[in-house]
Amino acid sequence: MYFEKELFDKIKNNTITSEEILSLKNSEQKAVIIQTLGYEKIFNSLKNKKLISVKKEYFNNEKSKPVKYELFNVVIDDVDLNMLKVGWYEKGRFRETILGIPKDIVEVDEARAWTFGMSKEEYFNDKLKFRQGDVLVVYKDKQGGIKNEA
Repeated sequence: MYFEKELFDKIKNNTITSEEILSLKNSEQKAVIIQTLGYEKIFNSLKNKKLISVKKEYFNNEKSKPVKYELFNVVIDDVDLNMLKVGWYEKGRFRETILGIPKDIVEVDEARAWTFGMSKEEYFNDKLKFRQGDVLVVYKDKQGGIKNEA
């Protein structure tokens, strides 16, 4: 991957800001930098992020397996974005991921549903779905609508 000298020096000297990284036009460069520096460091150093909604649950109701959802808003180069940050424990290690969420979604449960292409009502209707590992299985009719019974 080729980087201009000025950009390379900023990466090497760890002086590049999160806003600069996320504003890069070259998506390949951006991906390499994010992979090198890590999502967590980049996200945590964003200066103008605002927490919108938080929810904490426990995987399978086990207190030893907390899952924390945080919905943030951030403005980068005049672009207004919402991001869902999810933190959980898996195989004894803490893991985190960050997902881009549409701007009109302003609560955690709505954001979680959106990541599966569902409304909040569909996502939280236990008669319509079940989890198989990390896959959400949803019952749909032939027209693509959600079935009312499983």
